[in-house]
Amino acid sequence: MAVQSTLRRPEDPLLALYRHYSDLVRSRFNRTSKTTRLIATIALLFSIISSGYGGYKWFRRRAKERAQGRRLLRRNSGLRGKDGSRTIYVPYKDSLTSKVLIHPTKPTTFDAHRRLFLNPPSIGSRKR
Repeated sequence: MAVQSTLRRPEDPLLALYRHYSDLVRSRFNRTSKTTRLIATIALLFSIISSGYGGYKWFRRRAKERAQGRRLLRRNSGLRGKDGSRTIYVPYKDSLTSKVLIHPTKPTTFDAHRRLFLNPPSIGSRKR
């Protein structure tokens, strides 16, 4: 019979890394007081709950905006903002809508480029 090797296989490097850091965390955890553990647990729970609530609010706001976009998609209406901007919804890809925000032209820009606003360049004069 053949003699089998007594050499042991080396340990998996990822497993060794995991064990090393888990031992570090365990030793640090065991050195903390109960009060510190309680405070850390409460802070973790608070962050989980608040992020869940924030995600829920974001999801609801996004769903409301999408429903509004679907209602206004095929109509010649947009939403006028407090600053004079206008929000319109346009078709995007197959079944999606895209929200486009149109800001009004500032008077200084209009004055500086008045000739372009009053007499726009013709299509034939543009370079391609």
